[in-house]
Amino acid sequence: MRDQLIDTLSGGERQRVAIAKAMVQQPQLLLLDEPTTFLDIGHQMNILRLVQDWQKREGLTVIMVLHDLNLAAQFCDELVLMDHGKIVRTGSSEQIIAKETLEKRLSRASRNRETS
Repeated sequence: MRDQLIDTLSGGERQRVAIAKAMVQQPQLLLLDEPTTFLDIGHQMNILRLVQDWQKREGLTVIMVLHDLNLAAQFCDELVLMDHGKIVRTGSSEQIIAKETLEKRLSRASRNRETS
């Protein structure tokens, strides 16, 4: 990849390049906004494993926006459930993805859309 032009790289390769650029800066905090968007599941898993391995090895704090609850549950220690930009609940994946929590949030979101 080193000698390739950026526009010849796949989406997954571009994401790895972006993460590699961040890694060489040796940050203590990494903010990622939907790092797996538009990637196939194989690339999503590779990118998130790369970040997770780096986080564990370096003691890095990672704050990541993910809309895929399955990926969030698999790769995140703590989740923040938001609704219209407001924090609704924080906790472990088991707490956030509990059936009651999601049903409550989804039904409230449906009611809000119907009255809008």
